[in-house]
Amino acid sequence: MSLHSQRRTLPSHVISLLRSVNAIRLFANIEYEVDELRRDITVCNLAKDKGILPNFCHDKLIVEPGLLVTKQGKPYTVRFDTLVENQQ
Repeated sequence: MSLHSQRRTLPSHVISLLRSVNAIRLFANIEYEVDELRRDITVCNLAKDKGILPNFCHDKLIVEPGLLVTKQGKPYTVRFDTLVENQQ
């Protein structure tokens, strides 16, 4: 197992690990937080440059973000304070 603590160099470290085992495919779950999305895009681009085929999948969501929108084209939101008021 390999532990890598440097966030900025993590994508290149992942590719190095894949190349060290002669991997030609990468499978991963999509992370939706901004920093993680940027990291995954970098990993994806580096993988393609090295001939590794990346495949990122939606994991624990019923509907992927941005797919279900209001008539105005905005994502549905649920206000936490409204939920709490309705439960009291």
